[in-house]
Amino acid sequence: MGLVLADESGQPAAIASRLMAPSPSTDLLLTGVVLTDYWLVTLPGKGTLFVHSDSNVWPFLKETFLPVWLFDRPWRGPAEYRPTVGPNAGSTASVLGVTGVFEGKSGSAVERYDVTAFGPAEHSAAAIGELFLHLPDQQVAQQ
Repeated sequence: MGLVLADESGQPAAIASRLMAPSPSTDLLLTGVVLTDYWLVTLPGKGTLFVHSDSNVWPFLKETFLPVWLFDRPWRGPAEYRPTVGPNAGSTASVLGVTGVFEGKSGSAVERYDVTAFGPAEHSAAAIGELFLHLPDQQVAQQ
């Protein structure tokens, strides 16, 4: 997936590519449905970051997707989801600076999603996603 990330003022600030794959730590009884995400985030003129994240999508599936799309129940939204569960301690993703001002730095990241509309008839959803990146001596927040 390719994304253009905006800064807090809504202006394009970064380009990201994201690969998602099922995680071996998925366990419907104990941990939920976990996806492993690999992000490459480039902030022009600043550098590139690599993000490794494990995200549990089970709360979204259980509270939104399954009841509304499969069981035809009304949607109880809007809803907020914070799916990041690792691989770092404290349910944070791992961030590694690859180039530019970020080179050699490491930190953490978390994701947050606000689902603002969910329509089973249209098979559509509207959401705003945020990826918060934290590096020593820098705070980088992108949407």
